[in-house]
Amino acid sequence: MMKFTQKEEVAYLDGCRESLDKARESLLYQQVHGQIREPVISKGEGRALNLDGLRREWIRFTAGALKAVIQDPVSRESALSLSSFAVSESLPLELVNKLAVIKVSEDLKRYLTLASVPDELLSPDVTHAPRRIPLEKAVHDVLERNDGDLNAARYDLEKKQRAGQLDAITQEEADLVIQRYRFARDVKLIVLAALLQESNS
Repeated sequence: MMKFTQKEEVAYLDGCRESLDKARESLLYQQVHGQIREPVISKGEGRALNLDGLRREWIRFTAGALKAVIQDPVSRESALSLSSFAVSESLPLELVNKLAVIKVSEDLKRYLTLASVPDELLSPDVTHAPRRIPLEKAVHDVLERNDGDLNAARYDLEKKQRAGQLDAITQEEADLVIQRYRFARDVKLIVLAALLQESNS
């Protein structure tokens, strides 16, 4: 029978403990993962965006839209149809669709067509709304606090305590909301210009 030194035994037991911890983390991750809201935009998608380019294109689009609503009655009427719309993340896309004669890139269109971040997660406002913590970190923290032992009752309690943090908005979502609300403010200015032009006609 092969004998181990004390150091080898400790290393072996540490390895077993680490494997068990990873298995528990994996199991808890799988249990929780399906119950968590998927972000509107992932970290990878956020990094891949050329935000400066999208902003420059939006400026070009709004300059063209402003010119169109002043000079063209049909474009003006299209813009005026948005006068009752509230400022929202989806408003910029509404204007792009209404003024389809002004072409925009697929990148900008994709950015504007991303789903809106749920309003209930933007409380008290987008700047101060809680930020999401990574699921892996939550799982690790939960198991660490419970010495790797998580019975059903404790799991439910931890899940409730962590639910807000796991379903909160990501930084990428916060950036998306802020930028699209800025675009929406521009839309309202274009609608105002259309109203003024209409009243002077």
